[in-house]
Amino acid sequence: MKTVRTKIIAGFSIVLIIGLMLGIAGIIALQTIQRVSAEQDELNKASFSLVSVVNAHYTWKHNLIESAMNGTEFTGSLDPAVCALGNWLNGDIAKMIADPELHTMLAKIKSPHDFIHHEAANVKKLIAAGKTDEAKTIINANILPKTDETISILTEMENRYMRFADEKADEMSRVENLANIIIILLILVAVAAGICISLLITAGIEKNLRIIITDLNTAAANITAEIQALNETSDYLANGSSRQAAAIEETSATMNETASMVAQNAENTRVAEQIAVKSTAITNEAGKHMTSMMSTMGELIESSKTVSKIIKTIDDIAFQTNLLAINATVEAARAGGDAGRSFAVVAEEVRNLAQKSAKSVTDTTNIIERNIKLTGEVNKQAGEVANLAQKSAEQMAELEKLVEEISAASEEQANGINQVNIAVSSMENVTQKNAALAEENSATATSMKAEIAKLDEAVYIATNLVSRRDD
Repeated sequence: MKTVRTKIIAGFSIVLIIGLMLGIAGIIALQTIQRVSAEQDELNKASFSLVSVVNAHYTWKHNLIESAMNGTEFTGSLDPAVCALGNWLNGDIAKMIADPELHTMLAKIKSPHDFIHHEAANVKKLIAAGKTDEAKTIINANILPKTDETISILTEMENRYMRFADEKADEMSRVENLANIIIILLILVAVAAGICISLLITAGIEKNLRIIITDLNTAAANITAEIQALNETSDYLANGSSRQAAAIEETSATMNETASMVAQNAENTRVAEQIAVKSTAITNEAGKHMTSMMSTMGELIESSKTVSKIIKTIDDIAFQTNLLAINATVEAARAGGDAGRSFAVVAEEVRNLAQKSAKSVTDTTNIIERNIKLTGEVNKQAGEVANLAQKSAEQMAELEKLVEEISAASEEQANGINQVNIAVSSMENVTQKNAALAEENSATATSMKAEIAKLDEAVYIATNLVSRRDD
């Protein structure tokens, strides 16, 4: 979008360009006029110089005729290269000649010009010798016609230079007229362009101002309505926030009570853990005693087995003793020498059996005493196990009490959590309502954003009337 400044700058640029074109046209016209004027001056200068050359040749011819008539010495130039025409031909003007016809004239004039100078030398000799009649004849017959021819060619050259000068004067006049026309046309174009640009800028400003006024009025009305809606939703949000703050306060108190209960439960749990540790130690100790008691019971079992074997041995001995006794009785009934020996053998065996029985009785007595001792130890260990079981029972009773307290605290915590849930539900309802209101506010904000965009566009247009946005 073009700004007013851009339009004005563009207008001034166009006018400036036209002015620059005027200046360029004036400069070109001036330079052309100066060039044509300089060429005209050169042509006039060349024409004047040819006039001098022609006059010099007229004077040269008159002096030659007078010298022949009076018989006086001729003092004019005899060398065609150093006379007035010779000097002119060697000068800058002749060297700068570019016209082919002038070059043709210069070629034509060389022969008669050289001739009259050479003949003048002969005439001068005849006059010096007193032969004036011959000198007059040569002058009239030869020199005067060639001199007239030379002067005629010089006059033609002079006339041609004068025509060139007149042509340059006409050209300069045409250039002046053309320059005047171009300058007048450019001035008219500049005036027309300035008027058109002024009208365009004025029309653009008026159109943009009307658009701005309409947009501003519409946007102001829409924003007023949106602000009213935002005020209503803001009031409701404020009330909801107050209710939510109260619910959060109740939740905070409940959470404080719950935290206290949790701390008490943690303490009870710590005590229960200590009791459990002690119970574990007692149980471990009872396990050790039970292990010892089991070992003792194993020894009692082994001792009982040994006693059983001894008793069996005693039974065997008793049986054999009984048999021997019977045999001894039988042998004793038999009397005789051999009988006596047999009885002696039997008696020996009986004695051995008696020794074995005595030894078995001794071993049995020792085992029985050991069993009695082991039985006492077992009883003692059983008493210790009973004491430990009593302590464990007491610890378990304390643990049960703590568990009951933890259960009661857990119930209180459940109640507290229920209250927290109720409060959270209330806060959730308020939050949902707030979310709905937030969506409404968001939609309202979006609508206001569109209106603000219109205002920005209007401000942008207004700003562009005086300056660019990025300035």
